[in-house]
Amino acid sequence: MRNISPSPKSKMRITGGKLHGKPLFLKRNRLRPIQEKARLAIFNLLKDVDSKSFADLFSGTGIMGIEAYSRGAHPVFLVDIDVSNIIANIEQLSLSTVSDLIVKKRDAIRFIASSNRRFDIIFAGPPFIESFYQRIKESLTEIKKHLTKDGIFILQVGKRFLSKDIFPPPDDKRIYGDSVFLFYHH
Repeated sequence: MRNISPSPKSKMRITGGKLHGKPLFLKRNRLRPIQEKARLAIFNLLKDVDSKSFADLFSGTGIMGIEAYSRGAHPVFLVDIDVSNIIANIEQLSLSTVSDLIVKKRDAIRFIASSNRRFDIIFAGPPFIESFYQRIKESLTEIKKHLTKDGIFILQVGKRFLSKDIFPPPDDKRIYGDSVFLFYHH
């Protein structure tokens, strides 16, 4: 198992479930992990994720998917172009042999478009760059096709992008710090 030394800014903890309180770390600091307060609020809104399928797109550190797994979600797909942080955190938590955590080194939008799976929850936390939001907007119909009957798609966006006319009206919206979470129901 590889130990990753935390920097003061990069230390994160799981906020609930069987891994509650366990630390996760960043190998590279250019990622923007979701803060504990926001994760806790989102999972409180989702209520029970036990036995629900979960896709964490643009996964980065894997924090949302690992948090969902900790709270009973399965299977959990962690999808990103660079999976080094995800794999490091899975190893750090001794979860390498867990078959319900599935890491995919792929472009997140292409993964969804080519998947034959449906998910109860799809979470997307892309970089705070307008071109990523445009791709998601263009793919929103396709993304929603991959939700189960009562599924939910949650999109994290930078607060500064809300004034731009990029996003279709969400069913719900929550603001935590510099992040806005848009909720789209199937």
